[in-house]
Amino acid sequence: MCYVLSGNDFDFNLIDPECPKLVVVSNAYQIENLISPVISLMLSISSRRFTLANKVPFFYFLDEATTFRIADFEKLPSVLREYLCSFVFLTQSAAKIEKIYGKYDRSSIESNFGNQFFGRTKDIEALKSYPLVFGKEERQRVSKTTGSSRGGENRSRTVSTQKEEIYDTNFFTSLKSGEFVGSAAHSNMRNFHLRFEMYEDKEDPLPIVHPVLASDIEENYQQIIRDIQGIE
Repeated sequence: MCYVLSGNDFDFNLIDPECPKLVVVSNAYQIENLISPVISLMLSISSRRFTLANKVPFFYFLDEATTFRIADFEKLPSVLREYLCSFVFLTQSAAKIEKIYGKYDRSSIESNFGNQFFGRTKDIEALKSYPLVFGKEERQRVSKTTGSSRGGENRSRTVSTQKEEIYDTNFFTSLKSGEFVGSAAHSNMRNFHLRFEMYEDKEDPLPIVHPVLASDIEENYQQIIRDIQGIE
């Protein structure tokens, strides 16, 4: 990562209409504390290049998005949508968002994402909030009673209407792998319930722009150290 970002052959303008770029950075548990701040910095810097003159549709796809913290992230999705930029934010639990960003910023982040998918969970706090997203609906309940007396057998049928949660907690604990319910904005389906098929595609090897030796990376690293030591 340092080798790519420190060179003068890589322009970190991701929305240059003459040379748009797709940058992928993979985090790793072993060095998460080292890479996470760099990922956050890259996103913060790139997000400030957007203007109303932007003509390049762009997206940030953040998988395991709670393994790093981005300053002022709670307002980015709502602000940058005006600049042809969208966000995908994936996390295993909303509680992880709250741990990183706090309770109120979590609410802001959730409200700024128009399309939301909810999968299987056994998180107690999540099970309290998920049913509230979809609200309640009126459902009919039919009860039957049977009795007997000297005059014969009596039967009665009672129909009642009551409001119940569209999806209860048991529903969310029993979802299968790849099965989601969700709510969408600006869509012909307000709520949905579906199961994705496993995506299978042939993986092509990454193209080699030019070969880089381990010695090149080491020399670049040492040059960075020398540059830092030379700062007065």
